Amino acid sequence: MKPSILLLFFICYVSSAKLDVASTNNVNCENSKVTNAEFPLPARNSEAFGLHILCLLKENDIISRDGKIQKEVVRVKAVNFIGVGSEDVEKAVECSIQKDNEKDTAIYFFDCVNPLVEKNGPSKTSASTLPRH
Repeated sequence: MKPSILLLFFICYVSSAKLDVASTNNVNCENSKVTNAEFPLPARNSEAFGLHILCLLKENDIISRDGKIQKEVVRVKAVNFIGVGSEDVEKAVECSIQKDNEKDTAIYFFDCVNPLVEKNGPSKTSASTLPRH
């Protein structure tokens, strides 16, 4: 589980850097920025876990301020992470399903893309060639 969330954070971070997404689009998450998050993450079955994932996805514009999943943003971020032409890009976009509320949408999206993130992790993408600080 820990490697999965770290990979999800990595895909969001790398995509944010490439798209120059510097600030959150959600005032409610302003004090809970992922970069300030404590690890280990909240327990998977806790309320805090869903809210943490929601904030992560909102910070990276995958979920909009009004709680809607942004398929085109998912597509761009998936292409940046996985690469053009990969069938996994479309699989990631297919994970962009709106649920009854934004927290359920975030958890569903996380659970759905998690295998794709693990499959295409940094060692298997061009993202692994980014300079380290």
